[in-house]
Amino acid sequence: MSLNRFAKKQDRNAQSVINCLRMMGCSVEVIGGSEGCPDLLAGAFGIDQLVEVKPLVADKSKRELRASQVDWHARWRGRKPVVVRTLDDCEALVATLRGLMTRSEVG
Repeated sequence: MSLNRFAKKQDRNAQSVINCLRMMGCSVEVIGGSEGCPDLLAGAFGIDQLVEVKPLVADKSKRELRASQVDWHARWRGRKPVVVRTLDDCEALVATLRGLMTRSEVG
């Protein structure tokens, strides 16, 4: 049984982002259980990355991080979450992860 009484509402583009990351070879897990926690955990090339999905909409309040998300990101001691809005953002994320891969991980 979940500790959350209500399921977290996903942004409209979340499934597209998940599908795109998976098509580019990432493992993707929907997490976002606690207040402010990022939506996804993605992994590629031996590197884990927290991902916050935000919609590409005119309403600025929906495009920006909420106060609880800003606080969560500031407290997190691991790799900082990245914000993804578009499929181009997904491609950039995967390219960044590929660039972080060390020579010893290439196999």
